[in-house]
Amino acid sequence: MKFSLSKLQQLQKKNNIDLIGIAKSSHLKEDENVFRNWLNSNYNGDMNWMENHIEKRTDPQLLFSNTKSVIVIGMNYFSNIQQEKSDNLLVSKYVTEIDYHKFFKQKLFLLLREMQNIDNSIKGKVCVDTSPIFEKAWGIKAGLGWRGKNSLLISPEYGSWIFLGILLVNVEFDKYSKEKRDGCEDCNLCVESCPTGAILKDNKIDANKCISYLTVENNDKNLPTELQLNNWIYGCDICQDICPYNEKNKKLSVHLEFQPKIELHNKSKKYWENISEFEYRKLKKKTAMKRRKFLFILRNINHNL
Repeated sequence: MKFSLSKLQQLQKKNNIDLIGIAKSSHLKEDENVFRNWLNSNYNGDMNWMENHIEKRTDPQLLFSNTKSVIVIGMNYFSNIQQEKSDNLLVSKYVTEIDYHKFFKQKLFLLLREMQNIDNSIKGKVCVDTSPIFEKAWGIKAGLGWRGKNSLLISPEYGSWIFLGILLVNVEFDKYSKEKRDGCEDCNLCVESCPTGAILKDNKIDANKCISYLTVENNDKNLPTELQLNNWIYGCDICQDICPYNEKNKKLSVHLEFQPKIELHNKSKKYWENISEFEYRKLKKKTAMKRRKFLFILRNINHNL
């Protein structure tokens, strides 16, 4: 039995999902080769965990046996939060009121249950960030958008302000989504805007120079003195803020869970310089920022002073 694309789109509307697409399950051999070359160039910094489970990342069958289709959903998290860059230290827009991982899992499990109510033979596996799978590659194959030169998935409807989640299912569909053409063409604004030169050719990122990586993933006690963080202490939105698709598609997120946590944004350098560990723990609670310990936030703050 095949599941209907139109029925899935009805479930999308019912569950207030911004984007949804489907791709046939396959082994992403080309993406695997690109990824291995990226690792061999040491562009992953000290994220050694990326070297694990490479086969699982590129072959859904190894994550969930009998996977026939890959459903990808995208949720818009854009807010019009404005940060005064000269006087404040900055936190990326994706740090919203709640950690999106939990919200996404709820959405995807609900979608799976509703599909099973229609066809009780359907089984599936929910993958949200922590599972070893190429979300962006599958988002592209599922027709949600294309890979921008800053390596992010860009949707023509929402730009790159989207979170991605995946549902692997053991059912085929009557129709599958079509991939979108690359919309970046000759635009190089994101490449030119990156203050550290982290955006390379062929849509690759050198994490060793990326402000987002340095402030979120890097665990060194000290950051390279020659690399300026440009007032960012958690994440970086520079290449996204400059993107024409993000400028054109400023659609505010309708999801209350993705509203910006105001207490974390628009805080002055003086505020962050004097913050206590207790206060920081209160601020980051429930957000994606909770994974970054105070020691490293303090390191990021001091690097900007």
